[in-house]
Amino acid sequence: MIDRRERMGLVTMLAVGLLAVDPPMIAATCVMTQGPVGETFDDCSGGQVFNIVPPGQAGTYNMADFSKAQAGQGFPPHTRDQEPLYADLLTVAPNLRDADISTFYKDASFVADLSQAERVETFPLRPGTVIIRDKQFGVPHIFGTTRADTEFGAGFASAEDRLFEMDVLRHVGRAQLTSFIGPSPANTAMDCSIAAVAGYSESELQQQVDNFAAQHPDPITIGGVQTTEGQQIVDDAKAWVDGVNEYITEAQADPSKMPAEYTLLQVPLQPWKPTDIVATATLVQAIFAIGGGNEVASALLYQSLVARYGPTKGSAIWRDLRSQNDPEARTSINTTFSYEQVPPASSLNPRSLAMPLSPPTDNHCRPAPSGAAGQSSAAGVTVDLTPLLVALSQGLPHGSNELIVDAAHSATGHPIAVFGPQTGYFVPQLLHEIDLHGPGLHARGVSFAGTEVFVELGHGVDYAWSATSAGADIIDQRIEKLCNPDGSPPTLDSTAYVFNGVCTPMYERTDTQFGKPSPGAPEPPVLLTIQIERTVHGPVIGRTTAIDPATGQPVPVAVSSQRSTFGDELGSAPAFLEWNDPDVIHGATDFQRAAGKETGTFNWTYVDSRDVAYNMSGKLPIRNPHINPNFPTWGTGEWEWQGFVPVDLSAADVHPRASTVPPSGAIVNGTLVSGFFTNWNNKPAPGFSAADSNFAYGPVYRVQSLSDRVGAILASRLAAPADVINAMEDAGSVDLDGSQLVPQVAAVLRGAALTPAQAQVLSILQSWAADSFWGAGVTGAHRRDRSGSGSYEQGNAVTIMDKLYPRLAHAVFDPWLAPRPNSNDGDSFGVLAGLNPLNDPPRAQGSAYDGGWEGYLQRALRQALNPRIPNGYSQVYCGGANGRGGNLASCRAALKSALQSTIDQLTSIYGSSDPASWTCARANDTGGADPGSGQIDSTRCNPELDDIQYSAIGVGTVPSMPWVNRPTFQQVVQYPAQR
Repeated sequence: MIDRRERMGLVTMLAVGLLAVDPPMIAATCVMTQGPVGETFDDCSGGQVFNIVPPGQAGTYNMADFSKAQAGQGFPPHTRDQEPLYADLLTVAPNLRDADISTFYKDASFVADLSQAERVETFPLRPGTVIIRDKQFGVPHIFGTTRADTEFGAGFASAEDRLFEMDVLRHVGRAQLTSFIGPSPANTAMDCSIAAVAGYSESELQQQVDNFAAQHPDPITIGGVQTTEGQQIVDDAKAWVDGVNEYITEAQADPSKMPAEYTLLQVPLQPWKPTDIVATATLVQAIFAIGGGNEVASALLYQSLVARYGPTKGSAIWRDLRSQNDPEARTSINTTFSYEQVPPASSLNPRSLAMPLSPPTDNHCRPAPSGAAGQSSAAGVTVDLTPLLVALSQGLPHGSNELIVDAAHSATGHPIAVFGPQTGYFVPQLLHEIDLHGPGLHARGVSFAGTEVFVELGHGVDYAWSATSAGADIIDQRIEKLCNPDGSPPTLDSTAYVFNGVCTPMYERTDTQFGKPSPGAPEPPVLLTIQIERTVHGPVIGRTTAIDPATGQPVPVAVSSQRSTFGDELGSAPAFLEWNDPDVIHGATDFQRAAGKETGTFNWTYVDSRDVAYNMSGKLPIRNPHINPNFPTWGTGEWEWQGFVPVDLSAADVHPRASTVPPSGAIVNGTLVSGFFTNWNNKPAPGFSAADSNFAYGPVYRVQSLSDRVGAILASRLAAPADVINAMEDAGSVDLDGSQLVPQVAAVLRGAALTPAQAQVLSILQSWAADSFWGAGVTGAHRRDRSGSGSYEQGNAVTIMDKLYPRLAHAVFDPWLAPRPNSNDGDSFGVLAGLNPLNDPPRAQGSAYDGGWEGYLQRALRQALNPRIPNGYSQVYCGGANGRGGNLASCRAALKSALQSTIDQLTSIYGSSDPASWTCARANDTGGADPGSGQIDSTRCNPELDDIQYSAIGVGTVPSMPWVNRPTFQQVVQYPAQR
């Protein structure tokens, strides 16, 4: 159980002892700063740039630290000191004041003053490198006389804070976790998943390093010397690797610097190589920077609906559910950017369509993964990569958000940004903070551990930037027609495919690794064999059968995955290079141009003291104009990609974007809506099609919780930073199911004959969904315990909604999608739930409500009230049955049945029909469910099941914290000055 009173005491102590300062005066000009070595640089932050990265900066326990922690004698400094600040913001929002921001965030200004140092690290053989570790939180501020000196320091500091985690990640990126830390179901599953999306050999990793400079020839001048961006990045990476290896050398000679995990697991610590950066970047690209690649499942859903309802009605229902370009989708800007539209029927070539008959089977791993996601623990070391494994298997973007107010709507006349990425909660954190200063390097922020050559998300001298995963469609599934080179009939075991009329052998490789149990490990040894197969399009992910358009007969096929960034895992580096260089970035347009060099699919945002900019990035394929991008196409050569969308900010560049800088020349930009910008992984702009893997861009999305609150602020006053923080944090406790569905459920049931119990339960839900703080039009429905009582406020409403939501979904859509008794219907409900899960409830990972059926339900209920609503579905789903649309009376009956089923379930679970007893309390029995595993229909509601859990990568531990839907790393920025 979490004792909130103890946590608040800790925050108070921190506020008094470390952070209690007078609110800084907003500087009118930038300050010229001199570090201990190197050139001077500007700092225009004026004390108005803050950030937070829980749980803490440090991540290394030596054996002495480990022994003390095991004995309950504490933990190393700076391993947990940011977590209380982060967690306790929930207790004050939406009432945070500007004067108190520094109680919940740390000052993120550049630090060059040696008087602020907890320690200073120098290097006798590298006198041009100095690292200042600040007193407050231990962040490394790295200075170099030369650029290589700075990068060397960055590598050293990265290893000092994250060495074992970096080692884990470089093995994960190679699909070699099992051989590194030992066998477990989770490790095997992770290796098999990475092999399926990348599966690079060591020579292929080296090839990416060797080819990088030539692939990025744009010129750049740094420190008066002209080079190319590609060569500079290669040089920077080499110096960074040298810094990592310097720490490894020192750790091997000094036990106080050696992470305890190597001794406990008895695994060797090998030197670092540039290919390790590529391997780690592969993991990042495969999870956070992708979208699309689920055409097979989309086709199977379509076919199941057509088989049940016929081609006209079946395809109409599929289009309703697909939400490819829903006119009511919640977008971040209103400017249209058209991408990936379905061509008119007259242009579609039916020969391109490759419709599979069943899901692909996959046997590339032996022994096959058991599917048991979870942690691996041995000898006091835990490696829990469950959140990453789930993200890989489901292909879901993580929850990151951005709230930005432009200068015209800010109380100071300077833009405000509260933004950050959500990458899960790990100990140590996957994101590692650094502050870099050297020629062409002046930036502070975070990077993924093992890739800290540059700051990837953070701020420069007078500007800041961040990102959310965009999920744009950069992956296609190809159906490869199998063949045998000798002309014999193909089978599902064939390893050649037809391409441009030639029977072409697949690339094949067999990787074998031995998983040796670590000391104390419960798992037996395993010999893991991974078969890597690729076609010209990419990795083969399985085999099935499909209808040959030439014969109309089923033929054996392979399914391959074509990713635009495959083989170029460092392709984003030029963008980071430029964003770190104040000589390149002078304003919003410079930032947007650099964003065009980011190949992963992200929503990048930017603020300085005057302007705001947004640019969605990604290497977007231009597809053949005669194919339907929602379904798989044949990989036989006729339907190939035809290049990539340009990234020049012209009219032909359809990457969604916006800027407050007036357009000039050929630049085309969108505009902000009502003076602000919000994004929470939602659809970026009208016309920009949802990727084939995304069925959730409908009339409900969690970004509404942000935009409604920011809109309410600006409707009454100009915004201050605390206002925007309050909007973010208050939205972070919203239950989207209750917020967006309770008003519609009540509208449908208004005037219906309800029992007293049903009326009472509905009234409880309506009271919960109302939110007087923000005014009319902004719903509440919070899951929070601000007083630390151990129970959610209005917890009985939370309990009711958790049980009611799935019953609503089944009541409305079972008659249309679930198999009918004694029929040959496919399970369309289950297939759709695989593409778009029923909902995304609060649980250990923090991020929640990223997709779900809330939009389907809300519109279905609105349409039952008024069948002629604008943008209505092709059918009135609520109350319908046997392919016939419903009406208000039948919809009411369905909702009353769901409501009564919920009441019956809760009465049984709680042993009382009194809703006051249906608490959501930490004292409630969870039936043995793990903390953070999510609420369960058969047990009482308990906030512990929502709690965020820190997944360990090593020996460190951090207690769970109450659930909040918020970025992991977050910046609060309002620059008062510009160069």
